[in-house]
Amino acid sequence: MTEIPDPLKNNTVTPKPNPAKAIQGDVPSNTATSTSTTYAGVPQGFVPQSGQKPKAVKGPNGTVTYTYYNPDLDANVILQSMDPIKRKNILNSLAKKDPNYKPGNGRSAADINKFGDVLLFGNVAGKPWEQAFSEYLKVVPDATSSKKAPSIRITSPDDLKVVFNKTAESLLGRKIDSGLADHFVKTYNQMEVASGMKQDAGGTYTAEAAPGTIAEKQIKNQFGQEAQAFKASGFASIMDNMIKQLGS
Repeated sequence: MTEIPDPLKNNTVTPKPNPAKAIQGDVPSNTATSTSTTYAGVPQGFVPQSGQKPKAVKGPNGTVTYTYYNPDLDANVILQSMDPIKRKNILNSLAKKDPNYKPGNGRSAADINKFGDVLLFGNVAGKPWEQAFSEYLKVVPDATSSKKAPSIRITSPDDLKVVFNKTAESLLGRKIDSGLADHFVKTYNQMEVASGMKQDAGGTYTAEAAPGTIAEKQIKNQFGQEAQAFKASGFASIMDNMIKQLGS
């Protein structure tokens, strides 16, 4: 007969990641790591480096005992009891070490989790949170940003060449050097990338003009007189055809 485990007897909880591990190595323990104090984030029987538990608790009769910080509950209590300016300075200092963390007013889950790392560090070091905070800023490595570079969609070079060549034929009545088309494609794609970067940064920005508009401007700037002559000859041809139709 298979015994069904009783979930009420299962007190094993995975501890929070230790931010000091990168500096101090694995946390020593004389007991199996499968069991842990659920609130402190360190193994049962763990002795801090200082030989002391970091949190002082004063009883009703004035007796002081020492225990570990709860990285969740104590983080919330300590943050809410702080002077607002002090709290803001502490959270801003933590944000400088982790570009993925955006500090709030001390009540958000992100604020509590980030300050909870300091308390966990204090549990490992055996130091009150004020001392642990100063040491944390010095010895814990900075995090790296996980923000990805923006994905920018650019127009196909083949499509741009078609637009450029059609524009040239409509303005000049002929095809022009392929090198000019390649230059147009490169310029237009660079404009699209610049526009995409502005969009990723937020705020108001002006998008690049349509490919046909840019192509017409470039061709007129470079072949202005020829374009005007072709346009004039086109008008003359139209007038000539109209006169012939009237005389027929």
